[in-house]
Amino acid sequence: MPRIYMKEFSGIAVSSGTRKIPKIKREKNKTDYHPAQDYYKQIREAIITAHLKGKGIKHITQEADACPNPKKKTNFQLIAKKYKEWYGRKKATWFLPPRGTYTFSISEIILNPELGLTINDQTHVIKLYFAEESLSQNRANYMIHLMKNQLPEIHKYHVLDIRRKKLFNATGDESVFLISINSEIVGIETAWTSL
Repeated sequence: MPRIYMKEFSGIAVSSGTRKIPKIKREKNKTDYHPAQDYYKQIREAIITAHLKGKGIKHITQEADACPNPKKKTNFQLIAKKYKEWYGRKKATWFLPPRGTYTFSISEIILNPELGLTINDQTHVIKLYFAEESLSQNRANYMIHLMKNQLPEIHKYHVLDIRRKKLFNATGDESVFLISINSEIVGIETAWTSL
């Protein structure tokens, strides 16, 4: 049974033609999660901890500076800088972001936003995007519409492309995206059995 995280699913969904196949194969052959293989684990946890434990945005920079791996350290310092610039003078309070699973046919899409922030009395649930490759509105829409459909309606849902300091909101017709999501799942399942 395909079980894919929403970021990876969105990457498959926006790929065209045969470019989907290697991504589906990678998901099928993926091993169980291991922290050592999670490249962004340290900086992701630093961002969460800065809000969750009220340590402030400076905590993110401190954690990036403390990274022992030189290549990661450079990346993490850039991410910390960009996150700090995006956050600016916002006053936010933490809440535990909802998580869930979108199920269709025999597949599951895991919805795993990292941040729950209340800003100006509005609750925002945010999926963090760390990759060097720019996030497109179309790809962000797949993730946001999945969250909007499956998670509590009381929140606003976003994806934050940290490196470009861009917070994506949903665009387009949610019902159309859900048709597309389900069609993509059927395509993934068809390829999954052949790989």
